[in-house]
Amino acid sequence: MGLAHNIAVGCRLLGSSIVHGPRYGNPFRAAFLRFAASNFGKRLASSKETTLKVSGWKHPMHLRSAGSDFSVLRTILEEGEYARVLDWKLPAAPRILDLGGNVGVTARYFAHHWPDARIISVEPDAENARLLGSNCKHLIDSGQLRLVRGFVAARDGTATLDKNADAWAYTKNDGGNGEAIPCFTIDQLLADAGWDSVDLMKCDIEGSEREVFEHAGPWLQLVHRIVIELHEPYSLDMFYNHLRAAGWHHRVIFDAERSPNPLSLIERTAH
Repeated sequence: MGLAHNIAVGCRLLGSSIVHGPRYGNPFRAAFLRFAASNFGKRLASSKETTLKVSGWKHPMHLRSAGSDFSVLRTILEEGEYARVLDWKLPAAPRILDLGGNVGVTARYFAHHWPDARIISVEPDAENARLLGSNCKHLIDSGQLRLVRGFVAARDGTATLDKNADAWAYTKNDGGNGEAIPCFTIDQLLADAGWDSVDLMKCDIEGSEREVFEHAGPWLQLVHRIVIELHEPYSLDMFYNHLRAAGWHHRVIFDAERSPNPLSLIERTAH
């Protein structure tokens, strides 16, 4: 496609953002971020950090202008990635395990709907974790959110980060060169926080979900609800089989065999 076509696409993106802009405090900035997140926009925009006010949220979001940060925000707020989660009747102060915290959009989303939530957010990338810390500073300062920089894994140790993708899709690499980032088991995360139950586990860990659930330990019996995005070749059938093998009885609230990332919402049952 030629430059004229790309500019036209960019203009349509800008216009679309302004039409749907009331969700954001500055629709023109949202329009720019939407454009910068497009394939064409990524080649033109810098990664300079900016802020964006979300309607109803007291504190602004800190986002990189180029890359996947706005795409994450759009997926959750506009496309309703976790909207069905809000139908669950959680306790007044739910314990939420946010695995794959990225820049903190999901943590802020859940904290907005459950203001007394207690959240553990786990994120391996240093820059993502820095932004998560900025976006959730008020939650961290109040003691509501605990930020853990590291990988979620089946066993302790270290791993490196494969950054051959956008910042929302960095993956765990058990070999190779690079910064050694600690790995945490879920048993360890819960023990360190002093939690004996998890009301909601959100899991989006870019392929590591297979090792976590294939080797699920006693921690799984403490979890009441899970919303998970899977990554090929890990399928919904594999995931449900691993839950059954671990003795975690459940019912499926919703699932979607979308490619390449199936989504499932499930809750624990007595039998």
